[in-house]
Amino acid sequence: MNTPHLKVGNVVIYGVTSEDELTREVLGGKGYSLVEMAKKGINVPESAILPCAYGALYLTHPDVALEHASQFIALAEEHINPLKPTDPKPLVSVRSGARVSMAGMMDTILNVGVSLENLDEYKNFLGEACAIDCMNRLTKMMLSTVLGAKEEHIYDDLDANLAAFEVYYLKGLPERKEQIMLSVRAVFESWNNERAKYYRKMNNIPDDWGTAVIIQRMVFGNLNNNSCTGVLFTRNPDNGDLELVGEYLPNAQGEDVVSGAVTPIDISVLAKEKPKLYKKLVTTVMKLEKSWGDVLDVEFTIENGVLYLLQCRSAKKSAVGAVRLSLGMFLQGLLPIENCLKMVEPKHLDLVVQDKVILESSPDFYVKGIPACSGVVSGVVCQSLNALKAAKAKGYNTIFVAEETTPDDIEAMHLSNGVITYKGGATSHAAVVARSMNKPCIVGVKSLSNSVLQEGLEYTFCGSLGYIWNEYPVIQNGNTSLLDEWVDVFSTSLNVKIVEALHPTRLADLYDSEMSVYDSSRLPQYAMAESMFGEMAIPDGVTEIYGGRVHEAAQVQTFDNIHEFLNHEGKAQYTGKITPTQKTLYQSVLKLREKLWGEVIGQDTDIILSKSQFLGVLLHSI
Repeated sequence: MNTPHLKVGNVVIYGVTSEDELTREVLGGKGYSLVEMAKKGINVPESAILPCAYGALYLTHPDVALEHASQFIALAEEHINPLKPTDPKPLVSVRSGARVSMAGMMDTILNVGVSLENLDEYKNFLGEACAIDCMNRLTKMMLSTVLGAKEEHIYDDLDANLAAFEVYYLKGLPERKEQIMLSVRAVFESWNNERAKYYRKMNNIPDDWGTAVIIQRMVFGNLNNNSCTGVLFTRNPDNGDLELVGEYLPNAQGEDVVSGAVTPIDISVLAKEKPKLYKKLVTTVMKLEKSWGDVLDVEFTIENGVLYLLQCRSAKKSAVGAVRLSLGMFLQGLLPIENCLKMVEPKHLDLVVQDKVILESSPDFYVKGIPACSGVVSGVVCQSLNALKAAKAKGYNTIFVAEETTPDDIEAMHLSNGVITYKGGATSHAAVVARSMNKPCIVGVKSLSNSVLQEGLEYTFCGSLGYIWNEYPVIQNGNTSLLDEWVDVFSTSLNVKIVEALHPTRLADLYDSEMSVYDSSRLPQYAMAESMFGEMAIPDGVTEIYGGRVHEAAQVQTFDNIHEFLNHEGKAQYTGKITPTQKTLYQSVLKLREKLWGEVIGQDTDIILSKSQFLGVLLHSI
């Protein structure tokens, strides 16, 4: 084919000719992970990637983007071939893939390519049960995702779904090539569905990025009883334990695990039933984790005894999970210090200070589920977005409760104080999205109990224990022990001395000081007034900054944490001269960089910081 492309292992990339372009920004997160796995010789199904630029192009020039999509489909069809000449053309998935993970907000269509015309071929190839299951799944996905059919017009019965195509598409299920083109267009369009727009706004993701499109050969976890599909985390993303955790379902497809429609089986059972495959799976993902430099979220399928990895990404972590993983992986030497530090985001350092239930002083719990995201919540149960908004308007804390969540529940999950589902496991949509929001969450309640939660009544739950109370447990507020441990370990490793508090100092005094940067960095007498962020925190009542000095020689405030500092109402943009305070903090950044990456900056000097300054400098420096 004459279309410009680059091939890496069994992954082909449309419109790319240089390995320098194989970045997350170009390929999207999902495409990037496929290329990285292919480079390492990991068994990933044959795939073709249409880069993010074409998804962005679709937003302004859809006709041009679809012309490229047509050439891309031809490239994919040429690349994804039967394993044996006598086999039918492989069925494919058509997936979205933004630069950053958007947790199911965009669309995927599976089993694309099966039709009434070729169904008998796939019955012979896959077995009748698997072929019919694939076709039924395809019709349901195309009706909902591609054609926008109403939920009440989508059935579990294949004949009923085929009849619905006559209504929504004015003809029967289309043939393979048309199915693929319709699916690619649907993936493009899903960038601007309501849930994706809401998610982008919530996470400050630019609207003009667009999504990549990935066409990938289907592998069938639903082929037979020697097949399964699952999701695993190389470490526990919620509580920070260092063991591998995951779930799987035998004779099923990946959507069954991810959607939460079924509560899956703990992956420890797979270790007992298929020890050789499990060992191979663990060995593969642990090597991948080390080279990736982060805890991974991996989707895998075993097709008739053959292991495939479909995608991987950095795991969405709760605040507790991020901080404990950062500590644990550093102390055990599993990853370099810079990778361990990068697991912790600024928001985590506030959110990790969580309430804790004192079990020995509390009443017995009412219901138990599967822990999914830590934190303690008391609130009124709401089973719809409207009920949730009405309860919040009356000033209540709310708990969103559902059988299982879907991407369309993103607003309800975001507005609620906590999430509970009756179905699904720790790798389900509800668990992953709640974790990304650090929203306390329990899943799979009906897998452990037949009890239900009454809408409008108030309950309390603990997401780290999986316990739900219908009366108030005893709660310890604001446990800071984990944050203190994190500061202690990393300040010690970086030779930074943490003092209890840095006494406020007049900015004017600092400005007029003749001390050197090195001398002033040894004294616990400068405050977090001016920072490496290029901004100045101004106390209440001070309205003027001139020449780098605060008039009236006002006292500078100190803050307990970086969040409070960044959101202080008195913050003003600094535009004057650089003062010794700024130089000192900048010197701290350079010193930390020297410790992390060996950048030599000259004279050796101690760094003395308060806890809040240390957090600010450290987070900025990484």
